[in-house]
Amino acid sequence: MYRKDYLQRQFEEFGKVLAGILGFKKTKDWDKFQEALEAATKKFSIQDLKKLERLAYSEFEREMVIAVDLSLDQKKMMSELLFEKMIYYLETDQEKNYLNLKQKCIALYAFINANKTEYEFDLGIHYRLEFLKK
Repeated sequence: MYRKDYLQRQFEEFGKVLAGILGFKKTKDWDKFQEALEAATKKFSIQDLKKLERLAYSEFEREMVIAVDLSLDQKKMMSELLFEKMIYYLETDQEKNYLNLKQKCIALYAFINANKTEYEFDLGIHYRLEFLKK
């Protein structure tokens, strides 16, 4: 019961933070967008967003995708943050960075999708994967 309450509070708080990030993206306030992404990464994960971007794909898989020290919920939150950073690169014509994160987002979303419970369906992950595969 306590774990469920904790996770629910975490997701509610993450939703508020993500809404702020999306607001900065909508207004194209890229400096505040970057700051909010970094702050959210530090708050909701043990990973560093800039470090994850710099990692080679095989290292990213090891440290993020199949990492046992991160819960599936943490991976979901990080996937959202990485996805938003990827869209930032797309909107600011940084194709090399966009393609780098796109490959990593596909791996992370595919892992999350494959490791969810048999009764769980996440429409957001489904649509993200569809978008990324195009």
